[in-house]
Amino acid sequence: ANIETRPIRQATVQLLDDTGTIVLDADVLDDLGAYAFTVDAFANVILRVRADIKRTGSPSWDVEVRNNVVDPNRDIVDPGATPLAERPIYVMDSAPMASGAINQPFDLIAVTGWDGSSYASERVAAPFSVLDAIYSAMTLISAEDPSAVFDPLDAFWSPDNSTVEGDNEPEDYIANGRLGTSFYSDRSLFLLGMAGDDTEEFDDHVIVHEWGHYFED
Repeated sequence: ANIETRPIRQATVQLLDDTGTIVLDADVLDDLGAYAFTVDAFANVILRVRADIKRTGSPSWDVEVRNNVVDPNRDIVDPGATPLAERPIYVMDSAPMASGAINQPFDLIAVTGWDGSSYASERVAAPFSVLDAIYSAMTLISAEDPSAVFDPLDAFWSPDNSTVEGDNEPEDYIANGRLGTSFYSDRSLFLLGMAGDDTEEFDDHVIVHEWGHYFED
């Protein structure tokens, strides 16, 4: 009952053509969620926000939030399945729109999917909330230690990630979402997300706890 609208900070934002295949321009959201593009007048475009934050220099970081689940109904992962590090990164897209002829603002809201009693629609905000907790942790550390090093990190979240424990090989229970609990392993965070079971996307303390294992590692 206490949903807040917060800026998506430092994520990559792209302007695509109306087919969603050609990047016309790109920017990085600032800490207020602001961005700017230059595009031809009266172009048909799509606005895309990617669940990633990337920075070069010192400190630098490369964080992406991805969906680890290939098929929640399979006990054994398909041998031809996409490798874990290449599984889909979450994005938020606008509907196709016209660029107009003059400068104009456009806000895109990542909704929680919560209708007051249950998750009734896609939980678009979830990966961006995970990303923001990680960004907060990195900026806290880098403010105290500007020389801190952050290796590339994937955070895996899925609405199919449950407290059911998989009893087969890690690549299989990660691919079907039977995590048992949220955990860190090998430069990756794995976070629960199944509605009615345990959802971690707004549990900053859990996300940053697992991020802490990554930073120690």
